[in-house]
Amino acid sequence: MPKPPEPKPTFATDETVSPDGPLAPRRHDTDPLGDTLAGEGHATPDTSQFALVSEGELPLSLEDPDRYLEQDELGVGGIGRVIEAFDRHLAREVALKMLRNDHGAPSPVSMARFINEARITGALEHPGVVPVYELGARADGLPYYTMRKIRGQTLADAMAGQDLMGRLRLLPRFIDICQTMAYAHAHQVIHRDLKPENIMLIRDGAHP
Repeated sequence: MPKPPEPKPTFATDETVSPDGPLAPRRHDTDPLGDTLAGEGHATPDTSQFALVSEGELPLSLEDPDRYLEQDELGVGGIGRVIEAFDRHLAREVALKMLRNDHGAPSPVSMARFINEARITGALEHPGVVPVYELGARADGLPYYTMRKIRGQTLADAMAGQDLMGRLRLLPRFIDICQTMAYAHAHQVIHRDLKPENIMLIRDGAHP
């Protein structure tokens, strides 16, 4: 029988991957652009390749209230939560990320960081980066975005209980991870929380 294809790593952009967003290197707590991009050393990052927003600038279209059927919660982080949802327009399941407001209204800086996270992730077109489908604002004014719902297992789960040879068989996936990070770094984007728990392995040709 033919051997099934090896699973490929994919980086998601929700709290199941990084509570603060995977593309937000910290430079200054009140600087959403600096929180999102990092230059070399203390140089000002080049933001010309991304359509980023600043604090208080939130130019988003309102969500169609009937588009998404919200289902199970997938993860909760420091400033956001991710739920499984059914997109009635495209008739498919997606992961929907939204800002949390259960601890009070999010700050303008948090909202700007959230939008910039979605825009930067959406601009990184690479097989190892989860695709972003839509970015908008909910009826309460809070931003949200939808992305591919990843089906697979984390690298941490794949390594659990493996002996040395089992871990060595995952070495090609580690190379894939390095190639994805090299692509992100070439676009001046840094992942702040890269670890096995934040990497999903999916098989080639898997249903999106």
